[in-house]
Order: sequence, then structure tokens, then C-alpha cells
Amino acid sequence: MYQYLTKLRKKLETGSKPYGALLELDHPRILDAVCGSGMHFVILDNEKGIFDDKSLQKRTKATLVDYRMPALVRTQNSSLEAVAKVENLHTAGLIVPQVTELDQVTAIINEYKCFPLGLKYQDLIPHDPLTLQTLERWNEQFLLFLECDSPFLYDNLETITAWEGVDGIYVRPHTLYTATKAERHISMLDIPDMLDHIKAICKERGKYCLFYETGDGSDIASRLTWGHYDAVVCRSEFQLLRDSYLSISSTINKILSGDDD
Repeated sequence: MYQYLTKLRKKLETGSKPYGALLELDHPRILDAVCGSGMHFVILDNEKGIFDDKSLQKRTKATLVDYRMPALVRTQNSSLEAVAKVENLHTAGLIVPQVTELDQVTAIINEYKCFPLGLKYQDLIPHDPLTLQTLERWNEQFLLFLECDSPFLYDNLETITAWEGVDGIYVRPHTLYTATKAERHISMLDIPDMLDHIKAICKERGKYCLFYETGDGSDIASRLTWGHYDAVVCRSEFQLLRDSYLSISSTINKILSGDDD
């Protein structure tokens, strides 16, 4: 299964602009629909989604074994307990939100990344060439993204992206705006410049920038935005379902009111 877990990293390395979907709802048919849609990867959202430990294990395994698709898991928070809970699932990597201290970055890398990048499995005869080769392969297999969802992480991007164990930055523009607007007195008009800053640092440091896009590609803004990131994550199925039902409801109301053209 190694070749399927590394599909996302390989696409990122070759600049193929992979795109995936964020899942918040736990249901096998939703996973089936997304995995059969042509997406390159999925993100199972354990921060805002309704996944429990058992369902996360089942869905990550199904994504890999049944659909041959890499899955990322967005952890509940930045604690080592949250990372440890999902680090051994059938995933291609983690997205860790709510990082507020540099010491947390070090601790997360040590917990998730194998020796010599981190401390995981450092007791497995680290000086044995075959063991080192295996650990290096595991480090290539598992991606680690930190979410830029706070003024702290934004301000410390240069330091954080200098760590070899950090593979990239995940950014949700509205989340970044909400987290920084009060402290920085910014508006949504400032967000494009902030995103450009994140992209520039990631490019300079050789890190991947994973972007969450609320649009569906039908508008010009979405089309212009998508091409500037290493990978794009489409809005969650919850939002898509809601918007679909809103559209259906609007159409029905027009028909019933006689306003339908």
C-alpha cells in the first residue's frame, strides 16, 4: 500500500496541483461518493467533523484499501494526545491546527516523524542501515502540515518552515481572517496580501502550501486562486449539501410562486 500512501507527495513533488475534498460528516456513502469523483485525496476533519476514534480508523482504512486514495487527518488540536491518537492510522499525513508555541512544533515533529527527523522509533537500532532506510521511507510517506490559523503561526512562518520535519502549511482564508482581525485590525481586503506572504515563504523554504477554497471553480476568483497553490482542498460536503438543498428550495419556491422563467 506504500505506493498509494505516497501518491499525494509524488503529485506535490512534480507540481501536478492535486485537489482533494474536506469531509466533516461520517458516512461510508459520502466517502464513496468523494473517492469516486476523481479527487486526488481526502481530508477527514477530526477538529470540526463528527468522526470518533473508531470511525476514523474505519474511514482511513477504507480510503486506502478500497479506493487506493491517500487520506490526511486534521487533528482535534495541537496536543500530543491528539496527534498520537491518529498518527498510526492508514493516512498519508496529518494537518495540525491551533499551534501557538514553537515548542509545540518541536514536540509534534518528535512525536510524528521518525528518526532522524523526529524521535519516533529512535530505539530501533538507528545506526543499522536497513532500519535507517525504512525510517527515511516512512518520513517520506507521512506528510505533516501545520495550519496557519493564528497570528502566532503567521508571524513565525519563516522559523516554522525552516524545520525539516514540517512538510507544508495548510491555510483557510476565512479562519485566518477570523483569528487575526481583532488583534491586527484587518479586513478581508488584507487577506490576499497575507496569502501571498504565506505562499512566498513556502516557496522559498521548499514547503507545500495547501489551500482551502470555498468556491467551486465556477467563478473567476476561484480559477485564479487555485493555480497559485501546490494543492487545493474543496469545501466540505456539509457546505455542498447545504448549498444544494438551498438551490433546490429556491427553485421550488420560484415554481410555486409563479416566478419561474
